[in-house]
Amino acid sequence: MQWSLSFDGSDDYVACGTLSTAGVSLTVEVWVKILPNTKGAIVAQKDSGQVSWLLEVSDDNFCWTVVMDDLTAWSVTGAETVVENTWYHVAATFDAVSRGLHLWVNGVEDASDVTIGNLLGEGEITLGWMRGYDPSFLQLAWVRISDSVRYT
Repeated sequence: MQWSLSFDGSDDYVACGTLSTAGVSLTVEVWVKILPNTKGAIVAQKDSGQVSWLLEVSDDNFCWTVVMDDLTAWSVTGAETVVENTWYHVAATFDAVSRGLHLWVNGVEDASDVTIGNLLGEGEITLGWMRGYDPSFLQLAWVRISDSVRYT
């Protein structure tokens, strides 16, 4: 893609400010290109001590984690193996009504689970890094965060 944000894995990230996503449905979508040896945050929300939600690359797969208001974490890890230097459209959803947690890769549902509780959803949103993690080595061409479920 011609226009993208590049994160060099050493100190680059984008701070998007704070946004309350507590108790609502949520969709996080990205076009992302994972560069060699990347594991870590793609898009995250975290306050000073607690992750609210996190879309990351973990062990060569995309992973979507949400934390409920009782501080219980729920995660789904996709089966799709991430190939370096390849662009992916990744969408992660949480449905506040059904409590469904879903991960979509290139338009195909890759993982899902059902949670218990309400989304914690407080803190700063960052691209390419999360406090407590090493910065990621990746490119982002598009990011959208919605207060609704955009994929079913």
